[in-house]
Amino acid sequence: MRVDGVAEVHDLHVWSISNDKHSFTCHLIIKNSQNGKQQEILKEVDSILRNQYELNHNTIQIELESIPETSE
Repeated sequence: MRVDGVAEVHDLHVWSISNDKHSFTCHLIIKNSQNGKQQEILKEVDSILRNQYELNHNTIQIELESIPETSE
């Protein structure tokens, strides 16, 4: 959530494959204003996971914020 452009994180799972190998998956909701920066956000999140948490097998799905429906 501290990465600029991330609005929400959900379906987050972390598990151990072995004593020294861990996996991480999540869905990131990206703010619509950051739509063109998806790859930059993905790289930053992956870097944090690898460097700060030693999570090296990461699967991250990116989604855009829902646009609220307007009633006419």
